[in-house]
Amino acid sequence: MMTGTRYSVLVLAALGCSDATSATSDAGAPHDSGSPPGDTGPGPGDASIDGSVCSADTNRDPENCGTCGHSCGGGTCEAATCQPVALATAQNAPCGIAIDGAAVYWTTAAGTVEKLPLTGGTPTPLATGQSKPCGIAVDADAVYWVNSVSDGQVMTVPLAGGTPLQLAEHQNGPARIVVVNDTAYWTNINNSGSILKVAVTGGLPTVVANAQATPGGLTADATTLYWSSVGGGALRSITLDGTGSPVTLVEDQDDVQALAVQGATLYWTTDENAVVAKAPVTGGTPTVLISTTGNSSGITVDDRDVYWTDDAAGTVSRIPVGGGSATLLASSQANPSQIVSNDTAIYWINAAANTGSVMKLVK
Repeated sequence: MMTGTRYSVLVLAALGCSDATSATSDAGAPHDSGSPPGDTGPGPGDASIDGSVCSADTNRDPENCGTCGHSCGGGTCEAATCQPVALATAQNAPCGIAIDGAAVYWTTAAGTVEKLPLTGGTPTPLATGQSKPCGIAVDADAVYWVNSVSDGQVMTVPLAGGTPLQLAEHQNGPARIVVVNDTAYWTNINNSGSILKVAVTGGLPTVVANAQATPGGLTADATTLYWSSVGGGALRSITLDGTGSPVTLVEDQDDVQALAVQGATLYWTTDENAVVAKAPVTGGTPTVLISTTGNSSGITVDDRDVYWTDDAAGTVSRIPVGGGSATLLASSQANPSQIVSNDTAIYWINAAANTGSVMKLVK
């Protein structure tokens, strides 16, 4: 991450290990143990993947799962693989999720904006009485969200809590939001759809793009904003410096509700007859990493893998960024939706009404 640049998409935090001699720097090492088929990994006293030796049963020990020092962060360990853990339960239809180096944040249909340490604990409401809060973002100072009603608002509150402030009002169904370089960008899905922006300190909103035929996914890097035009079947971008016009990067896409950017590549999923696909951030012919029969509305990516949710199948999966075989990470999830990640774990919301949850899975 570039110094001085704020991102809402995710703030990466490497969770340290107290035993430098036994801890692996690759939190996802169990992805590929090098074991032959049928070998579930090292057992008690066996050499771990990183070459160190511990007395723990690395097939089952949640503090030494798959390799010495690899903690599942509250989850169990089965067959040398960390399992998901619920950080918060009994949530009313969570809609958006964001993380920084210390906490996870989400919005609910109960009109609340919630905060919880990445390690777990009791959620803290940062805002209540909101009108259908949905998309959410975070930077070094504050949390930002949209109230996704026909006459909606863009809101903010300090990370430590306080009185929520309104950054923009009378928005036409705001849905997604990102924050980059002290500027909030969001989508409006009503009245042909638009992209707008405003300084995080407030001011008059500025239109970035009009007539976007129902914007879907939204993401950004240090220089460029990317979004999908669901009605137009296209992925588009515009530079953040305020110059130029929207550029169509990819066409003929079906209902793209989730975008992620990593380096020079844009990744997305489609919500019906789902595919996970990628293309250069400058545009070009898409590469389909996998085709499924499910529905997807969440995607995140690191330098090795793409992770996505399937709300119809109730699953979370991953596939290498270069393609290959997909791995099922979690099943029997209650309407999994938005998903984010940092160096060590992925986090997602299960959007079921009243029985929704915020989930974590260590890589």
